[in-house]
Amino acid sequence: MGIRYDLVFERGFFRNPSENLVLKGTIVGTFDKEKFERSVLQLKIAHPILQCVVKQSIDGKVSYVYHKGATLKITYIEKKSQSQWVELVKQQEHVIFEFEKEPTVHFFVLYQEKEFDFIMIGHHMLGDGLSYLYLYHDLIECYCNGKKNLEIKESKPIQSVQNLPKGSQPSFLIRYIIKQLNRKWAKNRKILTQSEFKVVHQKYQEKQNIDVALFYLKGSEYQKLRQAVKQHQITMNTVILVALMKALRELTEFTEEKVTVAINLRNRLLFHPGRCIGNYAAAITKMLSYDLKKDFWENANHLGAMVQKEIQNPKKAFQLVHLFCLLDSSIFDGLFYSKYSDYTNDWLKKVSKLLNFKDHEEGIDLSNLGVFEIDLNTEKYQIKDMAYLPPAAAVYDKTIGVITYQDELAICISHKVKYLPKEKMEVIINRTKEILRELN
Repeated sequence: MGIRYDLVFERGFFRNPSENLVLKGTIVGTFDKEKFERSVLQLKIAHPILQCVVKQSIDGKVSYVYHKGATLKITYIEKKSQSQWVELVKQQEHVIFEFEKEPTVHFFVLYQEKEFDFIMIGHHMLGDGLSYLYLYHDLIECYCNGKKNLEIKESKPIQSVQNLPKGSQPSFLIRYIIKQLNRKWAKNRKILTQSEFKVVHQKYQEKQNIDVALFYLKGSEYQKLRQAVKQHQITMNTVILVALMKALRELTEFTEEKVTVAINLRNRLLFHPGRCIGNYAAAITKMLSYDLKKDFWENANHLGAMVQKEIQNPKKAFQLVHLFCLLDSSIFDGLFYSKYSDYTNDWLKKVSKLLNFKDHEEGIDLSNLGVFEIDLNTEKYQIKDMAYLPPAAAVYDKTIGVITYQDELAICISHKVKYLPKEKMEVIINRTKEILRELN
């Protein structure tokens, strides 16, 4: 079997010490271990990349390669509380993927008599948030709906800037600078081994430990908010972002936030990935400030327009993808290693300043998967709730994940406890929820 996926765009994620992406669903019904494992096997057949491990060549290039013994890791734990999954997610931040031995996604089941939590924790290198949602959907189809023989979906990683739309390329000057960086990096190259990366991962997790906060808007609360969003012709994403920014403006000393918003590029590429597993998302970044002299909807209109303008601009929307495709992304190996180990490299110090590679910035990273849609055709199972947590931003102190299922909006925030302790974040979260509840 000759499955191989060479990674170009995703190479920048490889040695990032904060790349865990989490999807969680609570399913009402009796858990059947054998049935679940058969469903996972079907998922593995339908998505051949799940039969692969990650290989790194001498020059630092990275590929997913078929491995006959690759087994998807499933961990079964007795469920003792509704918040147990959050503690599991926090623990797993400290667990490193063994790239050459296992697929880069782990499954966890927290089970009790009448319901179970199914948690998927995977590496961002495998795919974006929507990719994991498609995996989750397919597994639920197999387990809850009894679907067999899922359609096989070969992954199609972005291979070069030739896959990106015309008019999205950076300026000649930017491309020239990247070319010069690549040439100099070739003379100063430091490719991390797995053991060296473990040092980086451990040091990073010690310094940037996260906590997780979560709240839901359900039923009439959600419908009321949805109606207000529709009435004011603003996206749900904007309303959630601006509500958090208002709470931060009221409760902290910071007057502005560096905001990064994830965007789906699947329909803007020069090929059609469909429901394939891969990274077809990017992000735009803006400095934004909530004006306390204006009301909520004035702020939402103004800030939302600024964000949408960036998203619609091809050069802005594809900036990150072009950077990762053109830059020898193994340079990030050296940057992380020099920051979280005793390794020093004068040239990397200059590059770190050029790329604005910092330890911390006051900022918000926001990713919204939209509405999770699936029809359960059996009375045996019911999805009680969902939650989504993107990878904690390596620099920012706050990362937001949003997902909607039926009439339930779930907002999950990971935050760096060094900069935002749990008690302070709880106050901010409660105020954010209050603001959203009051909108009309």
